[in-house]
Amino acid sequence: MRRVRFLPSTVFLLLLLAACAPVGPDYRPPATAVPKQWSGEQAPAAVPVDVNHSRRWWGLFADPVLNGLVDRAIAANHDLRIAASRITAARARLRQTAATAAPAVEAGAGSTHSRRSDNAGSDGGTRDLFEAGFDAGWEIDLFGGQRRAIEAAAATLAATEENHR
Repeated sequence: MRRVRFLPSTVFLLLLLAACAPVGPDYRPPATAVPKQWSGEQAPAAVPVDVNHSRRWWGLFADPVLNGLVDRAIAANHDLRIAASRITAARARLRQTAATAAPAVEAGAGSTHSRRSDNAGSDGGTRDLFEAGFDAGWEIDLFGGQRRAIEAAAATLAATEENHR
């Protein structure tokens, strides 16, 4: 008879342990087969590209007026400002999402001072009320939802930074 009594608790313990497994596999990008040569021709030798030079190609004209105009246009570019603000927002979302995985601790204190009216039929005394509180909580990431949310927020931040570039 003892065996039957432990069966529900054993099943519950096994289900609880199974619930701790993370959900879904880790993302791996698919392998892409790329041929060594395109269309059977010899590939030309790679020419090193200076990234700063390619971004400031108009400097080849050596025109200070053009350089000034381009610098003003970049400084006043609303699209770049919007992209930069989106990066700031994506970083904030990543910090906020990562914060949900950490324990939360709250504390508070307050005081109230009150005085009764002499006209209310009482002696008009004063009263002080003090209160303090403390609360702590932590949500265990049993199914990996918080971890996946952090990964998604980090990927969103990377995509936003790349859109800015």
